[in-house]
Amino acid sequence: MRRFPWLILHLLLVALLGCAFVATASLLTEISPEQVFLLHRRHIGPTDENDLRAITRGLPTSTTPYVSIEHLYALSSRQLNEIIKDRNSECYGCMERLDLVRRAYEVQQLPTVDERVAWQLTVSDRGLLTITSRQNSIATITGALLDANCQYFNETIFCHPRGI
Repeated sequence: MRRFPWLILHLLLVALLGCAFVATASLLTEISPEQVFLLHRRHIGPTDENDLRAITRGLPTSTTPYVSIEHLYALSSRQLNEIIKDRNSECYGCMERLDLVRRAYEVQQLPTVDERVAWQLTVSDRGLLTITSRQNSIATITGALLDANCQYFNETIFCHPRGI
């Protein structure tokens, strides 16, 4: 009889740890191949690509190649606008949802913002950078990711929202 409360306490502890593990695992998302490449290039994270990508499973990729037009019909107007804007394009004269679907289908092969940033980082890595230009590059990239204006000053990156 004395062991019964301890058994219940241990079972509750194991259940609590299991729930915490499942909740943590469900919050993880998968990073894109471009980001994996950039992390490897900077020697960040595990050396095995599968291990690195497994850290963050589940992120819906915005780089799905050649989506069928039927799939685009199933998306909302907001999602279609996001696809078009993510590829740095506009839909001039789009009055109806069908126009958005057609424009999204046309621009799907264009690189996304993430792909353009990855390409620019790769190109910038080919040349030697001074410490100051490297810090300014980090501030620029941080600003692009946060949609903010970032500047490097006195060994600190300061960011403020755009439009303020």
